[in-house]
Amino acid sequence: VFYVLRALFKADRPSFAIHLVHGMKPSSWSNNEWSVFTGRMRATSVSAQLSSNTLPTWASSSPERKIACATLMEYCSNLMDSIDFNNDDWTKWINSEKCEDSFPAFRQQGRVSPSAVERLLLVQALRSDRLMTAIHKYCCDELSVHSLTPSSTGLEELWNEARKSKVPVLFLTTSGTDPGKELEDYAKKSSWD
Repeated sequence: VFYVLRALFKADRPSFAIHLVHGMKPSSWSNNEWSVFTGRMRATSVSAQLSSNTLPTWASSSPERKIACATLMEYCSNLMDSIDFNNDDWTKWINSEKCEDSFPAFRQQGRVSPSAVERLLLVQALRSDRLMTAIHKYCCDELSVHSLTPSSTGLEELWNEARKSKVPVLFLTTSGTDPGKELEDYAKKSSWD
């Protein structure tokens, strides 16, 4: 995983990781959750969905939130029916600086807290400002890694790694970057010709 993550731009790593996790563990996502998460499913009627399940003012303050909540109510109704939005814990959650770290308990018997995927869906719908952090946390947990940002690798470490496994090294650079000088310096230091 780290070899691929090394080659990706920082902004693309969460997207790659979420698709990797979904591909490796598709059973973690129930029927419509992946389609809702990726935006392939949207509420057919926002007003019909929201009229039957009135949201508190903090959850319906923006049109985007209304659409996201209506989508969850339509396609992930079990999740939305399990939540007592009028509970003070949910009001605290919506105002929390790190909402992705703690979720209030469900009101439905037998369910204590939302699954990892349900947490992602809730953050996406109600706190989209924290979505990238929630994706990062979810992917790290599922992949059992500490971070999606691999440590930077120096030429010496890269050379030693490639030499042991006899794997060629491919440099992918962006415009304005040139590893030529660093390669030349390392070659002189290593007594290459």
